[in-house]
Amino acid sequence: MCALRLPLLLLLLPHPSFPLSLPPIPPPSRIPAATAADDAWADAFLAPDPSRPSSPFATTHGLFSAVSSYISAATDPDTGTVASLPFVLPRPSPASPPLLHFSSASLEAAVRDDFLDAGQGSTDKNKGWKMMQVGSVRGGSFADARLTYEEVQASLEKGTVIVNSAGAHISHTLAPACLAALDGSGGSAAGVCLNMYITKFNQKTSAPPHTDRQDVVVVQTQGAKRWRVFSPPLTSLAPDSDPFARGKGDDDLPLHLLGKSSSSLLLDVVLQPGDCLFVPARFPHTTGTEEGCEGEKTSIHLTFGLDTHVWENDFLSLRKFALARFGVPDVLGGGGGTFDEYLDTRYSGNVNLQPPEVVANLLSSFSQSLLDIDPVSDPEQQKKVATVAAQAMRLHRRIAQSDDLALEDWEACVWRFKEHGERILEVHRDMYLAAVAEGERRAEEGWDPELATRTELQSRLSLFRVPPFYEQLDEAKASLRAWAGEGGAAGGAGEGGEGAGGLEEGWERTHPLAVGDAVEVDLGGAMFEATVTKEVGGGFDVVFFDGDVEAGVAREDIVLLTPPAPKVQATKKKKKKKAKEKRQRQ
Repeated sequence: MCALRLPLLLLLLPHPSFPLSLPPIPPPSRIPAATAADDAWADAFLAPDPSRPSSPFATTHGLFSAVSSYISAATDPDTGTVASLPFVLPRPSPASPPLLHFSSASLEAAVRDDFLDAGQGSTDKNKGWKMMQVGSVRGGSFADARLTYEEVQASLEKGTVIVNSAGAHISHTLAPACLAALDGSGGSAAGVCLNMYITKFNQKTSAPPHTDRQDVVVVQTQGAKRWRVFSPPLTSLAPDSDPFARGKGDDDLPLHLLGKSSSSLLLDVVLQPGDCLFVPARFPHTTGTEEGCEGEKTSIHLTFGLDTHVWENDFLSLRKFALARFGVPDVLGGGGGTFDEYLDTRYSGNVNLQPPEVVANLLSSFSQSLLDIDPVSDPEQQKKVATVAAQAMRLHRRIAQSDDLALEDWEACVWRFKEHGERILEVHRDMYLAAVAEGERRAEEGWDPELATRTELQSRLSLFRVPPFYEQLDEAKASLRAWAGEGGAAGGAGEGGEGAGGLEEGWERTHPLAVGDAVEVDLGGAMFEATVTKEVGGGFDVVFFDGDVEAGVAREDIVLLTPPAPKVQATKKKKKKKAKEKRQRQ
């Protein structure tokens, strides 16, 4: 059972950096038992588990349905502001079966059976959260490039090992759990991504204080882990920082700085196997494994990310894209000379200097009010769209002190965001269904990992199965961005696409990179959008679209997305930047 160090009453108190627009909504108090509807879902999509009266995935489906209901109840119907707070869902009793089973033995089998990719997280409590690659290529063969369990164990001595997107890659257990979470959420998230974290015992800081772009549901499956969760810092104290990526990369967020940022400790808890924890996006948290361990020492937990902000489903993105679509100048400014910079910097700058209640509204997701797993069968679609459009219009009116767009313009934009969000949902479901089907096929055939290096079987490895789905997700994001740019937008829309003429063939992987470049990074065959933050010893540090950081990425693993501008334009831009910096110093 989890050891809670602070009374839950503290979680229900308003805080200046996170004003509550509704009376505090009590969270669920325990992991709910699977209902008949949850069992029916599991029977429809997954192979039955004869060893248990209810499938663990039926229980997972019910858990995320309860979390979704809580998020909806914590959403102000007038403004759309989400005021959800962190909470713990303890295992009902030591005799209760854990929600999900995943142990060190499970991890060893997963590494052996597939071609996985892992990173090692930094552990300095005073520095930003960064990751380094685990493992190395040992030879020229396909087998020599595969991650080994021995490499995972060696990395554990240096820090936490992270398997990103583990739900898409580990088909036998984690893929069905992701499908259950996605469907159970019922549209509260445009996508669900599961990352796995493995930490040795007695690691005082396994993750330094940081924030995330996702609401997360943490499921402890082995060992124990201490979590400390804080209220969001006042954005006005660090306006140039992304509130969803504090404490990552070069943005340090040590504990003593949290106290100076009007952030308060809300929750201090040690999770045991079977315990769950909900942490909303932008709530700082830090973890460790120095105490509370019973039985197996190595800690393993699964983090289900309820992705909304990653896929542009929040009021800030809706407002920014809508203004771009209709060519309306943004009174909050933002970006540099290109349309991409205008959109990519939307979470920093003047937006963070707005009153706390406005910031909270802008950074709230509207997925729970808009998206549907099965949109065709929803008779309330028009009403949902009209509600979100009216909320966005009122929010913009408060910021700009004018009605730049008519209600029907906002509705047109919301319809496009709904279409985009449901496309993201569809791709995630297809990805997890494909993984579930592969897991069931392997169980029937008796999968031999030694045969997986044969050419005719390699296509079934997640290394090759998963990337096409991420390409579809990238295409959906690019399509929404192109739609917004069709209006000749504020912030320099339409620039930045010139200068490709005369470049060498393959410039995307060979042209020198600069800090701030928009890129895609190859992580084990899957491409992820990122921004270059630093050049270090021939490699590059990058920050991904969800705020995570990868250090020391080789140039050949990075694809530059935008053709470089002619040198004369780049020189003018540098001079302008230096002049601006000089004025700021004076």
